[in-house]
Amino acid sequence: MTLPYLDAAGVRGAISPEAAVAALRERLLADPPSADRPSRSFIPARRGELLVMPDESASAVGMKILSIARDNPARNLPAIQGIYLLMDAETLTPQALLDAAELTCVRTSAVSMLAVTHLNPPTRPHVVVVGTGPQALAHCHAAGLLEPSDMCVIARTPDHGEAFIESARQRGLSVRLVDHRALTEADVILCCTTSRQPIVTSMDVKNDVIIVAIGSHEPSARELATDLMDDAFVVVESRENARREAGDIIIAEHEGGRHVIDATIDELVKANSAPRTGRRVFKSVGDAWEDLTIAQAVVDNVP
Repeated sequence: MTLPYLDAAGVRGAISPEAAVAALRERLLADPPSADRPSRSFIPARRGELLVMPDESASAVGMKILSIARDNPARNLPAIQGIYLLMDAETLTPQALLDAAELTCVRTSAVSMLAVTHLNPPTRPHVVVVGTGPQALAHCHAAGLLEPSDMCVIARTPDHGEAFIESARQRGLSVRLVDHRALTEADVILCCTTSRQPIVTSMDVKNDVIIVAIGSHEPSARELATDLMDDAFVVVESRENARREAGDIIIAEHEGGRHVIDATIDELVKANSAPRTGRRVFKSVGDAWEDLTIAQAVVDNVP
């Protein structure tokens, strides 16, 4: 059997941020993910770990296998690599293979934008992206659908910042480097880092702001401080997954002694009930239904 394979450029080029967000919204409304779907599995490996994420919709079945090797950047190799297998739901016949790392970037940034658009951002917001990795680049691209008045990036080191600006330029994106003080004027903040300690606190941001945190999916790692989580309207993909994997949620609830989750993204999409002012946070750890939804939309859009 020979399957069509979509590499990173093929995945990225087959779907726009607008189409990706629309596909996710339609999945939640028309074919909601099953409540008893299997959880993702983390499998230790000698040089890292494997992440396995299966899902099934009405028309497709999919499986993502990612390898996470944190020493790889020192070898000039990606830290995250993998493959996605898309199958027909009726016959389980394999249909296509996709680059899983790029698929993860596309779907994560699309989920972030789905959340942001339902958290009532202002017209032409000032957007600040924190981080300079592949997810930060994907989020800069996807945030274009917000029609921002300005797009800024906070880098940890000057070298990373300059390299990021060049990568963004090659993608046709107009972004500029700023320092941490830019957070105080941001309308939308997109945290895309591997930090294990808080990089944004309540003191860093204004009272009316939307913050997305996607960088951590471990109980002991977080990007957002407890005082910020305690002061915000907080949305997650799944309460169960967030309380199992999201350090931003787990630590905040432990330190604050109370639940901080106010809604899930499907509740947000179906009820459109988010506040229009105040601090609003979306904490994402990723979910297998998102990968399957975007993989199917990508394959369906390939001639």
